[in-house]
Amino acid sequence: MGLLISTYYSSKSQENETLSYAKFREYFLSSQKSIDAKNTFGDLRHLQKKFEDAFNNPIVYNKVGAIIRIINDKDAFIRGYFNNNPIISFDDLDRYYKWAFIELTHKEIIENNQNKFDEKFNDILKVLENNNLYNENPETAFRLLLRLNIDEDNKQEDGKGRRFDFSIWDNGSRGRSLEHIYPKSKVWHNEKNGDSVIIMDGNGEICDDSVKQDDSSYISRESCEYKQTKTVASEHSIGNLVLLYKDDNSAFNNSSFEEKKSLFFNLFFKKNVDKKKDIFKSRHLLHTIYKFAYSEWKGEQIAKNKYETLEEFTKYYKEYYEK
Repeated sequence: MGLLISTYYSSKSQENETLSYAKFREYFLSSQKSIDAKNTFGDLRHLQKKFEDAFNNPIVYNKVGAIIRIINDKDAFIRGYFNNNPIISFDDLDRYYKWAFIELTHKEIIENNQNKFDEKFNDILKVLENNNLYNENPETAFRLLLRLNIDEDNKQEDGKGRRFDFSIWDNGSRGRSLEHIYPKSKVWHNEKNGDSVIIMDGNGEICDDSVKQDDSSYISRESCEYKQTKTVASEHSIGNLVLLYKDDNSAFNNSSFEEKKSLFFNLFFKKNVDKKKDIFKSRHLLHTIYKFAYSEWKGEQIAKNKYETLEEFTKYYKEYYEK
């Protein structure tokens, strides 16, 4: 109700004017004004219907829900989309949703700022290509993976969509995490240390030389290559990351891919010795599920997934950057 009133008020009052009961009454309920109470409540009912329609349409619900969580000025978006004379129409919503996910501002989106789009698109693509993405730009990975999971929900129910559960995002950094599909502690690489070479894992820990030949649970970072496209990756690249609830991430701990997969798809998982009734919350994240459904996950799969994710990203925005 508060959002309904404030949105209506902002559509009729002076820009940036603070909402108060006295101001609302003066503007809309006073007999001295041309706008009388009957018209006001008629307008409010019409606006309420627009909110209801957005909630009842899963795809609109998902796109609006995502936008108000990631855009720089959610109040401006709400005013622009729900007011009687919207500057963001239903047909504009898809473009707004897509552009918001590459960090354009509300003003840049509604002005259809092509130069800013080109700049942001190229910047984000370059960041996503970085094989140290997890350490250097985790928020970019978070945003892409959120969008990929929402888009999978939008395909459900024969294209009518399924409402996305935004609780993973609403708790901020306390609620979400980036999970390495193949554990980073089990990926080794050679690193120079003065005149010598030491073996390090993805956690930055020194490994015993035996991991190269004797421990099949380890893979080499050099094996993260998809030769068909000459794509090289690492354990910290977008090819090895999925979105997960933080609690589920803790449950995975340092498990192997096979152990994580078993935890993910078992009906219950064991959080501690005495508690076995906690359903794995991340099961509603369909993009995440699809990655754990692979029969095998090693270096080639990591690099191939990186290639396919970057391909999806460029195709997703192709109609805009080609213009």
